[in-house]
Amino acid sequence: MRDMDKGKIEYAINEIKKYTDSIQDYEFEYQLLIEKPNVETDSKITEIIRQICVDSGIKYEVMPSGAGHDAKEIAVKIPTGMIFVPSKNGISHSPEEFTKWEDVATGVQVLFDTLLKIDNTMVE
Repeated sequence: MRDMDKGKIEYAINEIKKYTDSIQDYEFEYQLLIEKPNVETDSKITEIIRQICVDSGIKYEVMPSGAGHDAKEIAVKIPTGMIFVPSKNGISHSPEEFTKWEDVATGVQVLFDTLLKIDNTMVE
């Protein structure tokens, strides 16, 4: 389970435990295997990405991920942002995941423009 709000995760876990505890003739054992805190991406980089989308007329949505991407590990050391591209029917991390090549190209262009803007910002 993942969410930017740890309280929501704890609530969901407790609801599952309450439900499984109510099942008679079965005993469940719970074990926390991995717990990693959420990491916020850099607001300045997020704003650069957002503004590039606005300037380019690209439909976008600023959203938290909460996922364990490599960016999560990097973000604790250096400013980090993430660019997601749409997948058909919102399916990801599955063999059914599919993204149109034009959406991939748009994502690459946004990344390129973001890197240029960050580089120009550092020089100024």
